[in-house]
Amino acid sequence: MLPRAQIKRLAKERFTARYGRTLGGVLAAGALIYFASPFIVLSPVLMVGLSLFALATYTGREDCQVGMIFDGFEHFGRNLGSMLLQGLFIVCAYLSGLLVAMLVGIIFGIAMGISAATGGGTMATSAIFSVVLGLIALAILVLIAVVYYILSMTRFILAESHQIKAFDALKLSARITKGHRADIFVFDLSFLGWMLLGVLTLGILNILYVIPYMTTAQAGLYTELKREAIAMYKVKEEEFN
Repeated sequence: MLPRAQIKRLAKERFTARYGRTLGGVLAAGALIYFASPFIVLSPVLMVGLSLFALATYTGREDCQVGMIFDGFEHFGRNLGSMLLQGLFIVCAYLSGLLVAMLVGIIFGIAMGISAATGGGTMATSAIFSVVLGLIALAILVLIAVVYYILSMTRFILAESHQIKAFDALKLSARITKGHRADIFVFDLSFLGWMLLGVLTLGILNILYVIPYMTTAQAGLYTELKREAIAMYKVKEEEFN
């Protein structure tokens, strides 16, 4: 797989070469996703269309057009189902962690009650409880991040694969991201400086440069992950048809 810096450099070159078109597509998709957010059946499908547009930008497709952001509606049911499943898995990760936190809270509550009744040190118990809850909260965040990055390439797979089934897209994402989930996290984190700089410009820089750049770069990362997975025989090329 290409190094992170090279993927970002290629993404920057390719999106700036078609700056007006890329900016128009990303802004149009972003606005539609924002205003469609109350309608749960629209935003996930628009995300698939935006992913196709970003892939076309990164790979330099001659037929790259802003209208691609609506292509997700071509396989509406499949795309919606797969994206909702992705969201469901992330919610389940959160709820499972929350359940563990509640059980630990109940156990510590009982322990503190017993300690108070026997004249034990409730302050020490309370301090331990706070530390344990903090560790559980951190573990929940890590679990959510792991599930998210396992499934993070689903929208790109749906965008370019016409025959794949909804659940198979999730499984394929898990396979091509295996061994690279920390790399994907670091890749996203590498844009933090740009995002903070965008905040200093009241979001103007984010709109005009950072978000189109990051969207194209994420498409580039998917392209390289897919290429490596095929080369390493983790997946077969025909699975993406």
